[in-house]
Amino acid sequence: MRLIYSYILLFLLSCNYRSSTTKLGAVKDTITVDKNYIADKNNCKDFTGLYYTRFGIAISKYYVVNDSLGLDLNKDGKTDTIVILSPVLLEDSYTSCGNYSPKRILVEILNSDDGVKVRNIYSNLISDIGGVLSKYNGIKKTKRGFEISHYSGNKYSWDYSMEFSTESADSISLIKIKKTCSVNSNDIAVEYLTRLQLVNSFHIMDTINNNCGCDVQWMELEKIETLD
Repeated sequence: MRLIYSYILLFLLSCNYRSSTTKLGAVKDTITVDKNYIADKNNCKDFTGLYYTRFGIAISKYYVVNDSLGLDLNKDGKTDTIVILSPVLLEDSYTSCGNYSPKRILVEILNSDDGVKVRNIYSNLISDIGGVLSKYNGIKKTKRGFEISHYSGNKYSWDYSMEFSTESADSISLIKIKKTCSVNSNDIAVEYLTRLQLVNSFHIMDTINNNCGCDVQWMELEKIETLD
């Protein structure tokens, strides 16, 4: 059984809203170590000066590539790249580094006649939960841009996707959020539409930590299960 609710919102909506800006400053041609990472504490590895080249830019070995997607971000007819980078500290094979909380980042890489440049870096759009518990579930193209998906659960589960528009040549904008709350084979899907909202104030970890606000839907689905 599937129930679908749709709402049109005139403002940015997530399961929890945070007003602070979480976008990192754009760094031309190079992705460096997170400025909050201190190598000399808790036996943390020093990544200073350690880089590798991918997508035409230099990336600190502090990061590994989780995912990438080619699409035109600035309407110049050239294929640009969106890259999901994960700190090695979030990988299963790496020992934890004290109380430091590493974050995955989404990077916009532009290709132009003048070369390859990093336009923006966002640390607020991808789950920063490490290893097999990571909720990140992939990135894919859509008609208006691209979609990022997160997923978690077994009997009680949720799927949370965010669609971003690349129709503006200057920046990406959040245009749709869809969450699906499930109990076994029954689910309720809720869709929120926005009007080209910038993504700086959105924080995916608030949503994940709140189980995407699925408690109400799960209660409804439990009632349905008792009737089946």
